Amino acid sequence: DEGALRQGVEAARWPGRMEILGQSPRFLLDGAHNPAGGEALAEALTDVTRARLLIVAGVMCDKDAEGILSPLLPLAAHVFAVSPRVERAMASGDLATVCNACGVASTNAGAVADGLAMARNAAEPDDLILVCGSLFTVGEARAILLSDSFEPCRG
Repeated sequence: DEGALRQGVEAARWPGRMEILGQSPRFLLDGAHNPAGGEALAEALTDVTRARLLIVAGVMCDKDAEGILSPLLPLAAHVFAVSPRVERAMASGDLATVCNACGVASTNAGAVADGLAMARNAAEPDDLILVCGSLFTVGEARAILLSDSFEPCRG
């Protein structure tokens, strides 16, 4: 029946897709990993109340980093570029260079855990920390934020 269908859709959860974790500051995890995903995420952020937006981003080396992040960068106060623990990950320094070239201050944060810590230290209580750029980045960040064990995989 239509009511049951509506209730099921409203109750559905997809970890790592528009997922909010924590508070003061809040973390928003979204696995946007292609230009269309970056655009959709930027559009969705118009509905998210926040002071500043800090981004922790990690992208695979075979993806269009500038295309993914360009819709998001104008919204960001700062980007913490990270490299998740998978073979295909773009070096965090290369990603920071892309962000800086687009006119957004960024830090080469290295590992995902380090980027999360730097973003948390830089954030004010009403800021939003967005983790995006790859499902690998989001999965690693989610495990860290939820204090779950994390085993890197081949990617």
